[in-house]
Amino acid sequence: GETAKDLVVGMKRLERNETLLKGRAATAEKMMKLNAELFEKTAKESKMLRGELAASRAREHRLLADMKSLHVQMAQLRDAHHARPAEVEDYRDIRIDRLSKQLEHRDGLIWALSQDLLSSRWAVANRSADHARSSDLVLALQNLSKDVAATDE
Repeated sequence: GETAKDLVVGMKRLERNETLLKGRAATAEKMMKLNAELFEKTAKESKMLRGELAASRAREHRLLADMKSLHVQMAQLRDAHHARPAEVEDYRDIRIDRLSKQLEHRDGLIWALSQDLLSSRWAVANRSADHARSSDLVLALQNLSKDVAATDE
């Protein structure tokens, strides 16, 4: 009587626990799959951002080289300006003024590029942190599914 009743109650409890564990294992498996997809997507985005960062750096180097060239040209024009007679002065002043404006424009471009570079670096750093969090989540989920599998046995 009493032992049989305890046995039935125990069996029902075991069945409930088994159902709960199967549900948890399925949920953990779904979370691991979603996290793997997120990890892959994040890796692709990170690779793309690194490419953009490299391209931005290359543009910055080209602009710096252009700027140095303009500085040299301006210095040459100033030297020529001082060595020439007065009638050439107006032309030289106009040319120097034009070069100065080009230089200011290049400075503005370089400043904008440096801002792009900074934001790209921040984005890459944030992606790296996301990768680290994703890896931690994958490990936690793997440990959970091992625990669930161990309790199933």
